[in-house]
Amino acid sequence: MLLAVASFLCLLEVGARFAAPYLDRDRGHIHDFPRIAEDLSQGEHPQILFLGNSLTLHGLDKEIVKTELNDLGIGQPTIDWAVPVGTDVTDWIYIFEQYFEEENEVPDIIIVGFVRHHARDHKPTKRLRRLGRHFLSFADIEECFEHDVLTFEDRAEVLLSTLSAVYGDQPNYRETVLGELLPGFWGAEKRFNHSMEQLQEASNQGKNAPQPTFTRIRRLAQKFKESDCLGIFVAMPLPEPWDTDPEVEAAVLSEGMVYVDARKLESLTAEDFPDGYHMGERAKELYSHFIAKEIANQIKKKN
Repeated sequence: MLLAVASFLCLLEVGARFAAPYLDRDRGHIHDFPRIAEDLSQGEHPQILFLGNSLTLHGLDKEIVKTELNDLGIGQPTIDWAVPVGTDVTDWIYIFEQYFEEENEVPDIIIVGFVRHHARDHKPTKRLRRLGRHFLSFADIEECFEHDVLTFEDRAEVLLSTLSAVYGDQPNYRETVLGELLPGFWGAEKRFNHSMEQLQEASNQGKNAPQPTFTRIRRLAQKFKESDCLGIFVAMPLPEPWDTDPEVEAAVLSEGMVYVDARKLESLTAEDFPDGYHMGERAKELYSHFIAKEIANQIKKKN
C-alpha cells in the first residue's frame, strides 16, 4: 500500500514538473529564463535585460527600443526581458542570482522598472510558493532565510516549494481551473490584486505603520555592481501621481547605479492607462522611446 502511494506521488510530481511551463503565460515565461539568459550572453553588445513585472510587460515595446538605440548610434543591441507578473524587489534579487549571476550570463545593462511598493522591503514576501518553486536555487536558500524569509512557517512553505512542483505550483492549478470555469475570472482577479496592493500601500501609510525599509533594493544594486553590470532603476508612470521614496534613489546611487524618474512622461494622461494601472499602446510607445534615449545616454557616458 505504501509503495503504491509513493509511486502515485512520484508520478504526480513528475507530471507537475512536466505541466508547469504550460500552466499559464507567466509560468511559460519563467521556464524560458535559461534560454533568455543564454541568448543574451551570446548576443551582440550591449546586452540589455529589462527586469520587472506587468508594468514593464505592458509598458515596453522591445522592438521600438532596439530601433531607437540603433538610430542613436548604439549598434544592434541584444534585448530581452524577465517580467513575471506580480513580482517585486525580493523576487528580482533571486531571479538575477539564479538565472544570470550563477550561470555567468550577466548582461551589460539591466533596467529595473518599479513603482513605490515594489522597491520597499515587504515582510513576508508576497508569493512564497512561487519564490521557492521558481526563483530560489538551493545555493540561495541560506541568504533568503537570513534576510528575507524569517519565520518558521514561511521558511517551511518556501522549502517545500523548492522541493516539490506539486506544492509550489498548487495555487496556479487552482487559478487555471477557475479561469476556465468562470468567465471573466482573470480580469476580476487582476483588478482584485491591484485593489489589494493599493489597500496595503494605504495601510503602510497609516500613522501607526512601521517605517518602510529599503535593504533589498540596495542589495540588488550591490549585486549588479559586483557583477560589473550597469543597473538602471526606473520609477515608472502610473495614471495617478505617486511620491517616490528618496531612500530608493540614495540606495541605487550609493552603489554606482543609475536612477531615472519616468513618473511624469510628457503628455501622458489617465486615458493612456486603459485598466487604470498598466500603460496602453500610446503610453507604451512614449515610454519605449524615452527609456531607449536614457539607455543610449548612459552607454555614451560609460564609453
